[in-house]
Amino acid sequence: MAAFLISAGSLISQLAQIMQGPEVKLDGPRQIALLFKPSSDGHNHLHAITNHHYINKGAPGHDDILKSESLTIKIGTRVIKLAGEYSLTLDSQGNKLMISDKDLWKPDKVEAGNFINRETLYKPRTNTSTSSRRQNFIDKQELTDLLRTNKTIDITLKAETYSGPALESSCRILSSDVLTGFETKGWSSPVCQKTTMDQED
Repeated sequence: MAAFLISAGSLISQLAQIMQGPEVKLDGPRQIALLFKPSSDGHNHLHAITNHHYINKGAPGHDDILKSESLTIKIGTRVIKLAGEYSLTLDSQGNKLMISDKDLWKPDKVEAGNFINRETLYKPRTNTSTSSRRQNFIDKQELTDLLRTNKTIDITLKAETYSGPALESSCRILSSDVLTGFETKGWSSPVCQKTTMDQED
């Protein structure tokens, strides 16, 4: 009887895993690179780069596919929305940012029992209303003025997969750290202190 119960329990556990499907978790960035690049209008506006991970804890065979990534930057009452544009490899040499292996953003498979590392470049989001779209374009002087009157920046990374729930990770940057980088290098890569628990926990 005991052996039967153990066997039944094992079967139920296996069935639960099969029914569960993919289970992708987001491990958010520890640093955010903030820089200014030309936008569609030819002027330099804020862009961002993150390095983060996706982990699929689903049962074998339950792969998932990353569908989209976006970044929201909140400074005081100003909200700036950015959309994933490129996948790339980021490094720095002295005061210069070194970007290589740049490729247009595309969906990425997250295999069951595995993880993927992504470095994503975000540009100002344009698929919003005209008034909201304007809020997403911010130049260096405007951003500097905001940083001098607000002590922190709140960052939220959001992602979607084809099979799972929406993913989200939030962190906070000190404005003084960003200003220091802008003054010495023209760009900044401050530490982003987590304000929410990532879903891998």
